[in-house]
Amino acid sequence: MKSKYLFVVIFLTLAIILPQFSYAATSVATNSLSVVQTYPYQFDVLVADVTVNLDSNDFLKTFTVQNIGTARTDREIKSVHLWLDGGTTGFQGLGIDSNLGTGVFDNNLWVWNNLNLDVYSGANRFFVTIETIDQRLTDERNIQFQIPSFYDVNHNFVYESGDAGLFFNSQLTLPIETLNSDRMSLKTSDIDNYSPKIVITSNAEFDSMNFMVGGVYRDQGKAGMDYIKASIVPADTAVKTWQDAVLVPNNNNSWFYGAAGLMIGYYDLYVKGADTSGNITELAPQRIFVDNKLVEDIIIDTTVPAVEVTIVPVVTAISRDLTAEAAALSDFVKIKGYLPSTSADWQILRYLVYGMKVPSTVRNLSWEVNALGEFGKMYGEMPKTAYDWNVIKVLSYSGVPTVEVGK
Repeated sequence: MKSKYLFVVIFLTLAIILPQFSYAATSVATNSLSVVQTYPYQFDVLVADVTVNLDSNDFLKTFTVQNIGTARTDREIKSVHLWLDGGTTGFQGLGIDSNLGTGVFDNNLWVWNNLNLDVYSGANRFFVTIETIDQRLTDERNIQFQIPSFYDVNHNFVYESGDAGLFFNSQLTLPIETLNSDRMSLKTSDIDNYSPKIVITSNAEFDSMNFMVGGVYRDQGKAGMDYIKASIVPADTAVKTWQDAVLVPNNNNSWFYGAAGLMIGYYDLYVKGADTSGNITELAPQRIFVDNKLVEDIIIDTTVPAVEVTIVPVVTAISRDLTAEAAALSDFVKIKGYLPSTSADWQILRYLVYGMKVPSTVRNLSWEVNALGEFGKMYGEMPKTAYDWNVIKVLSYSGVPTVEVGK
């Protein structure tokens, strides 16, 4: 009997002393949606706003959602997309939030597998959006997405067809219960009155000689993009002077605007665009301060929304070709995988357009041979033109501090 009592005492003592591995702070919750209906030819339609609260850093491997509404895959719903909150709090979508990709439809679920995403202690906010199918949208059908409760058929904490929920590296089992988002109705429409979406994504460059800003765009509805215009005028000037931005439709629908010869001072930046149906989008004005100081001396007016600012040295010896710089954006994206956003990125863009001076003491033929191989993989041919050789130099030397812009 004594041995039995001793076992019970030891067991209870260990239960008190040993750490309790609970996840009381972990939870998944859905947030209310502000839009309750959608139409054909729409994208960035928010159908679920999800907050995942964690009590420690983790690694998200798989995310699943399900539509329990009457809208049908490939009949009303063209695709489903997952986003991680970026920029200001709340959903912005195109060009701002982090796009985690298009879901794969599997066993009545939309699945994002092998996300390999770092998630952190506290609130991690995700968004699920849909793109609606054009001509076949059926009136009065509805959409209601849910985050299904965790289910792991083989109990191995690895997503396989038939599983559901969120899969973490730490083997959390979330959500505990199925979570429903708000219901949204689908409406047919033969009228295109949907304005395009225009976003500033790249940092502007401001100094007393140069100004550059760019972003992405996409039209809602049946029409295509007609134009994007920008105006930079002295602060609080009533009259705007609109100038055409350069559209680069083959580069993820990017746009680019440049100006030169600005005096030092405060300016307001305006951007607007229209589709071929005449629907217009105008962004909120940005207050900027143009100066010729170094980046550490920059001044940003915080009383109104401001573009993030980066100053770079003026390329005084080169007559700039803004159209050529815009055209080179597609090659920049091929090389770097993203649009330029820092002073170093914009310098690489100038190397592509205007060439690069490589000192003989820096020249490295093995680097150039490797760059030729990369060029062939990207373009399917060997370099032929002077511009092609600019690409080779960028691939070889863009990280070397002693190179200069120029031939």
